[in-house]
This record gives sequence, structure tokens and C-alpha cells, in this order.
Amino acid sequence: MLKLWGVMDFLYLASFVITAIGVGRIPFISDLQGSQMLANSYGNVMPIAVASLSLLLMVSLVGSGYTLFFGKRFGKWLVYGQFPFRLILVMPSFFFIPWMLRPLQAPYGLIAVILLVTGTEVWKLLSVKRAYTQHNQSLQPTAESGG
Repeated sequence: MLKLWGVMDFLYLASFVITAIGVGRIPFISDLQGSQMLANSYGNVMPIAVASLSLLLMVSLVGSGYTLFFGKRFGKWLVYGQFPFRLILVMPSFFFIPWMLRPLQAPYGLIAVILLVTGTEVWKLLSVKRAYTQHNQSLQPTAESGG
């Protein structure tokens, strides 16, 4: 199950980069520039903060993708740290969920996206915790093994 979540993190990044390039933007840079223009227009730094937080989360996806795919212990902590930000920024592990629900009429589509994103992220959190718990238990010495 850890490999699935690692692959999904890498696929999220790949889809983001491919989509940005497909519409003529420079991935990450164009987002920061756009948030700067929006902040200047409204006189508020919130767009820059949100874009920076999103960029930081995407950078952490490289780490979580790697650590989850290869079963490294630090992956669990990255997933825990990413959890609230994935919910706030609506950045689901199953990145295709918002695309699939796009045809739904608002507010039903938005409600469905929020519920599915929350559900998948809770599922990810619990399955990662379970996988690491099982991994740690398999490393414990038993009486039969002389440990």
C-alpha cells in the first residue's frame, strides 16, 4: 500500500507539471508570479502565502513519494505533516478526483470534492500508519527467534 501512495505523489507532481506546460505556463514559477500580481492588485499578501504553501507542499511530495515508495520510516512523518495542508489546499492523493467531479453542478460538485478529498486523505493516513505499524512489528524479536 505504501508504494501506491508513493506513486500517487509522483503522479500528482507529473500531472501538475504536464498541465502547466500544456497551457503555456512555467510550472511553479508562473503560479508564484500570478500570486504576486494578485497580491499587488488587491493589496493583500494572502495569495502569495497560499501559493508558497502550495509550492512547499509540492516539494514535500517528492520526499513523501520517495520515502513511501521505498518504505522509509520518514515517509510516515511526511504524510502526517502533509495531511492538514492537503485538506486546506484541496490537494488529494487521488489527484484525478476533482477532474472527475468537474461536470457536477456547484455546490454539489464542491461538496463532493471536499468529502472525497477528506475521505481519501484519512484513508491514506490510516493505511500508512497501519503499514508502518506492521513493518515495525515484523522487526520486533520474538521468543522463538531467540530475541
